[in-house]
Amino acid sequence: MFFYIPAGPKEQERLQLLVHSKSGDTATANGIRESARALDPDLIVDVTRLEDNLELWRTPSRIVAALSGVLGGLAFAARFHRRVRRGFLRRQPAPSRNRYSHDAGRRRTRSDDSFAPASDGPVVIGA
Repeated sequence: MFFYIPAGPKEQERLQLLVHSKSGDTATANGIRESARALDPDLIVDVTRLEDNLELWRTPSRIVAALSGVLGGLAFAARFHRRVRRGFLRRQPAPSRNRYSHDAGRRRTRSDDSFAPASDGPVVIGA
């Protein structure tokens, strides 16, 4: 069910008519202006493309996206600068060796019971 409610003086300023046409923009705009003049010669008609209307709403989003990118870049640069200043990106000293690393690869003797013998063959335990 549809109800027709005539637009008052305040609503008439914000009325919009969206038209989709297969012909070009200028031909469609001229046709709308001629039709409006035929109905009422004193009627003010502003014809714009939908893309131009959407551009009004896209601009704030683009500004926010650009500012977000700039702030993200500044945050990255500040973090990078702090890491460089603390020395995280400088050459680090070699890691310290643990107590077993100096014995790696050394052949063990029978008297050395603390480590399993390093050999290329199988290891026999309890022989």
